[in-house]
Amino acid sequence: MKHQESSLPITLLDLFNNALVLSHTSPHVGVQGLLSLAATSTAFRDLIFTRSHVFSHLDLTRIKSCLKLSPEIDECDPPELSSISTDDYYARPLRNIFSSLRTRNILQDVRTLVLDGLAVPLGLVREILCEEAYSIRILSLRYVKELGDEKLIQLLRYLIRPSRKEPPKLKGLYYFTPARGDADYSAANLRRYQRQQQGGVTNSLGAQLGAGASSSGALHRELVQSCWHQNNPWYGATREVLRMEPEIAVQWASLIEACEGLIAFDAVLCRQHNNVLAHPEVGHVSTRSTETIYASRPCLATISLSGCQKCGSSPEGPACPGRSPEFQLPLLTPPPMHSSSVKAAQRLGTNGLPHPQFIARCRQCLKDRWCESCNAWWCESCYTIPKRRVLSILSPPSTDKENLQESIKSGARKRCYECGQQCQPCLQLTERRCSTCRERYCKEHDAGCDAKNCAWCATGGRRTDMLDY
Repeated sequence: MKHQESSLPITLLDLFNNALVLSHTSPHVGVQGLLSLAATSTAFRDLIFTRSHVFSHLDLTRIKSCLKLSPEIDECDPPELSSISTDDYYARPLRNIFSSLRTRNILQDVRTLVLDGLAVPLGLVREILCEEAYSIRILSLRYVKELGDEKLIQLLRYLIRPSRKEPPKLKGLYYFTPARGDADYSAANLRRYQRQQQGGVTNSLGAQLGAGASSSGALHRELVQSCWHQNNPWYGATREVLRMEPEIAVQWASLIEACEGLIAFDAVLCRQHNNVLAHPEVGHVSTRSTETIYASRPCLATISLSGCQKCGSSPEGPACPGRSPEFQLPLLTPPPMHSSSVKAAQRLGTNGLPHPQFIARCRQCLKDRWCESCNAWWCESCYTIPKRRVLSILSPPSTDKENLQESIKSGARKRCYECGQQCQPCLQLTERRCSTCRERYCKEHDAGCDAKNCAWCATGGRRTDMLDY
């Protein structure tokens, strides 16, 4: 009889009685699936509602009642809706969900809350961050609607005010990086990536793996690195991760600086810019009229970089988990599902490989140093920007031919607004000199040009020299 009992198959209830299996499975099942499972029997109900870690990760981005929300209050809505404010109207679906979870004694167990792409007014965010009923450690508000940057900045400044009695419950905030499923960060980044693939299909990852990876170790390494490039915008290839208005970026940079050690973000400050502010002799801060108002303030790091084209590193040194302070590392996408700590959110799954270096800078520090076509860049230790930014060999300042040729190959200059900053090899691919007026023009973006003449001369018009930025 005992032998027959031991041969019975393991049930789902037996599996979920294992705390490790339940904690790793529940985030993938979702809150709706867990509540439906709890309604099937008393045993499942007792199991799910007595384990506090079951609902620690709450993702509401796929709840239909939150997604199907009309942008305006219709005249045909019930009378009680026409009298409420716009914020209360947009917050109504989420408040109903939170009220239901509070009634079931689930809300106090939630540690990671994902609200990406939903309508989340400021009043609801204030309730989540300030009320005692919530214990949120990591909050994701990427691409949310009905929430302004300035109001959110004011709320976060209130959380970290010096007169507070205790540190804020919130430890990590996702707000800047692309939300899940948004693989194309911007049309400009997509065009730059396509320009890097000029070699055709032979430059693709699959072709290179098939041709060059002779060992399973090399194949494994290439596959893991490709996952870094696709899933984590801060790691992998050089790219522009963030793009926002300069005034808003300055406010966020000041807030992130004030939140160091209290709240981590999925964005970091430019360390090289801060080094230049503290020690002006280590670098160069532009004093152009359009940038002087931002030169003396901390800046957001908006561009993720690989190593310098020459030395493979940077003067400030790459940041690495375990050795660098937490405020020098961003929260990585997606938010962790099995933990609500900042360290887990900053940890990159390397699958046994060495952790890649993390270098991120602002555009000011990369002026004349970063080619937006091939993504090569040169640090301050390897390249000094000349006073006269000339990428030609006419009237050279030095007679050393090797140093001269190296100086010409290094650095970047912006001649075409669509192409952005380009190094000399990339300029040779896209730039031509008009045979009539002898001025330079971009063969890709100068509409109406031909192989020998610019658009102005090809149509019999008149033009002036290209404006430099």
